[in-house]
Formats: sequence, C-alpha cells, structure tokens
Amino acid sequence: MHTPTLTPRVLLSAARTDDRVTVALRNPDDLDAPGLAEAASALIRAGASVSDVARALGLPRWGGSVLCGVSTPDDTYTPLDLAHAHPHAVASDKALDDVAREIVEGWDVDCSRLCETGGVEVTYSISATVVHPDGEIEELSGSASHTHLPPEPECPHAEGHDWRTTHPKWGAWATGGTGLAWDDVCVRCGCWRASWSAGVCRDPGRPTETVRYRPAGESRPAIDVIASHLADVRDKGGPEYAALVEALDASEYFSWDRIDHPDVD
Repeated sequence: MHTPTLTPRVLLSAARTDDRVTVALRNPDDLDAPGLAEAASALIRAGASVSDVARALGLPRWGGSVLCGVSTPDDTYTPLDLAHAHPHAVASDKALDDVAREIVEGWDVDCSRLCETGGVEVTYSISATVVHPDGEIEELSGSASHTHLPPEPECPHAEGHDWRTTHPKWGAWATGGTGLAWDDVCVRCGCWRASWSAGVCRDPGRPTETVRYRPAGESRPAIDVIASHLADVRDKGGPEYAALVEALDASEYFSWDRIDHPDVD
C-alpha cells in the first residue's frame, strides 16, 4: 500500500482504491479544527497510521489519538499545550473533566475577595476534537467547579485551633432550601468562624460553601464558649490552662474586654 507524502498543504480527503491512495489537498489557512479532523480521519481510513497522520498534518497526539482542536473560555490551552501537559491521558470526556478540575483547583483567587465573600466558585469548561486510531471523529467535553475558601487564620497555640460549636444545643440551623449554617469558636485563640453549606441544591454560580472569620469579641456566644472552656481547663489544673491564657493574650482575634482576665498560678 502506498502512503502519501504530504507537502505543507493539508490533506482534506483521501480515498483508497486497491493499493493506490488518492488525496485532495487544500491550504491549511482555510481549515479549522473540524476540517483538520476530517482530513485526519480520511488519511487513517485510507490506511495511514496515527503517527504518520499526526506528523503529516502537524498535529499532536493525545491518548493514542490525533488532537485536532481545543476550545477553552480563555484560550488557556492549544492542542499542543494539552498534549504536552497531559501526555498519558486517554482521550475522553473524563480526561477533560480532570484537566478542568486541575485548572479550577489551581485558580488564583484574590485573598481579599475570598475574605470578603467567604468563598468564590470557579467553573471551567474545555472541549476538544480528536480522531481515534480507527478514523472516528469525536467531540469531547469536560468541566469542573471548585469553591475556593479564605485561608484559615493561624492559631498562636502550639497545637493549633480547637474549634467548638457556639450552639451546643442545635449545632446548625436552616437558611432556606437545603442550606445550613453553623458557628464555631477556637477556644485557644478566640477566633470565630461562621460556616455555611448549600447542601444538595444551590443556585448556579453560587459557592457550595462559605467560611468567614472574625474576632471573638464580636460574638457573645463565642465569648461564652471560651469562658466555659477556660473554667473547665482551670478546674483540671496543669500547664494547659496557662498555655491557653498565653495564646489568647497573643491572639489578634481575641479581646479580654468581655471576660475577666484570669490569674495564672
């Protein structure tokens, strides 16, 4: 069988009769991704290998297939970028889901915006045109969403935060639909945390969850939790009580204004 040798022009179609391959060529500037896919498919069905087609048309290989085009919202990926970044992926919708997930999880979201809103939802979609080793043309698509949350403030206590609910009786309360909200306070530094989860139902584009942090002095329930915990620890004695008082003293999230400053033996 004769395999055609192509010039820089792009194959548009090919047909095989017995052992002869007839090709029709067209200027590559006139072809978009679908046109390249048709050309690659025609070559493969005429007997050319995927490697030969990729080399002849100047297209990258991805997952054993020929990658003819990639579409993203901000043109992040070209076919070559995708093939180089994920050379061992199998060309499939799931592979593009994984690519989209990697993009949204690594998305750079301004920290001040996260702290202001409590969370930012990033959604990304990506599509690709591939030609498989049997000549089949397939349009693939993938997408992913990820909620970025503000960073948790550091706790001055050596063992880190010890979060306790400010509503021991109810734990959480409904906010409409399937949404739930709850508050916690770190009994080691006084940092107050307000959390919300959308549950199984949420509006498109809205974060799946949000988290906000603020000084404990702004929340009476948080102050009560800290005071109760300090009393419990003091009754037990030992160095933990002194360490807690020291951590609260050092914390930028806590003020003794609404609690009597305890004496440490």
